[in-house]
Amino acid sequence: MGKPGTRLPANLLPGMASLGFLDARGEQDWGLEPHHNEGIEIVFLETGAMGSRVEARRFPLKAGGVTLTRLWQIHCLGEPNLGPGRLHWALLDVGIRHPRQRWKWPSWVMLSAAEKRELARRLSQDERPMWSGTPALQLTFRHLAACIGSFDPKTSATTLTLLVNQLLVNLLDMLRAQCHGPAPTRASHPRSVETFLAGLRDDPTVSAKTWTLAKMAGQCGLGTTTFSRRSHAIVNMSPWEYLIRCRLTMAAYRLRQEPAKSITAIAFACGFNSSQYFATRFRKRFGCTPRESRPRST
Repeated sequence: MGKPGTRLPANLLPGMASLGFLDARGEQDWGLEPHHNEGIEIVFLETGAMGSRVEARRFPLKAGGVTLTRLWQIHCLGEPNLGPGRLHWALLDVGIRHPRQRWKWPSWVMLSAAEKRELARRLSQDERPMWSGTPALQLTFRHLAACIGSFDPKTSATTLTLLVNQLLVNLLDMLRAQCHGPAPTRASHPRSVETFLAGLRDDPTVSAKTWTLAKMAGQCGLGTTTFSRRSHAIVNMSPWEYLIRCRLTMAAYRLRQEPAKSITAIAFACGFNSSQYFATRFRKRFGCTPRESRPRST
């Protein structure tokens, strides 16, 4: 995870990707580069001050402050290095990769079903990164640090589990207190299509999947008409055309990087199910055949 901390036993709190604290007595010679997490990250700065950025925007973190970042938000801590301060964090993987996906809460989470739904909505859809830590949340983080600092799997597992659940309760209370109006509904999230399209562009395993318009829209929790309209507004083309473009871009790259692999195999690996259709679309897109795009052997 790039942060120091006590490693959790493999069978304790599955889904808790990282949980720890850092007590930096002076200016550090390291910082976290811009990155995505595999879950929802909660950071609390107890003392000191540290620079942070979320999606290229600067958000100075001061004592008592809390940052919340979702896995689709690129962020970093340090400008570029960390300053002095006592920093706490918890990183929970709830099985989502896009804002519209349904959360898969670990079995050890004790919140009620209604509280889980509300917390998921609030964390997914209010993307403000900076918050004011409530006294209850701050106290729970301090208790967690004490538990981690003297952790013994034989005697501390139950305490740690209860404290993490208390942290989630405190987090929900903080969001309720600092948000105006009811929790937003899943259907209102403006980032779902943008995030999905970015996945098609950046992750070859996503673009290579077998997609239909209905499946793509369903991934974003939208109807096909709304999904298509929002997609066109973002990339100025239909979602299907954008998918083909992403597949062609990846195929062109692999044709150059994997000269020993057959054109048909690369086409199929990138999501095309017809070599003839692939060749036709490739020539239309790049002005040459797949074979002509490959580097010439010397």
